[in-house]
Amino acid sequence: MASYSQQSHRIVAVTPSDVVVPPSVQQNSRSHEIFRKSVNASFNAFNELRRLGVPLEDARYVLPNALTTNISVTMDARKMLHFFKLHLSSSAQWEIRELARKMLQEVKKVAPIMFEHIE
Repeated sequence: MASYSQQSHRIVAVTPSDVVVPPSVQQNSRSHEIFRKSVNASFNAFNELRRLGVPLEDARYVLPNALTTNISVTMDARKMLHFFKLHLSSSAQWEIRELARKMLQEVKKVAPIMFEHIE
């Protein structure tokens, strides 16, 4: 079993610096420029909506999906082994793969024998 809790953007202030730029976008200056222009336009629209009195939880709908967030997860060892099997795979999306690598580093500190065969 696993349980996830994610920080709500409904009440948390966000800025363009809270946006994650994918490595594939960063590799090309033109794609990075297009990405940044889109992010800036989204935040400009968000700020204008807020100035017009639109509630934060409604104005945030124009913000990019690439905003950072905090997630807490609780899972038992069996679920964690399955999670690593799926998300450390080269077919997993880069962001979840990076998260799985960091999680694996942490669990190896507290249960090294249980996770020693996972790479």
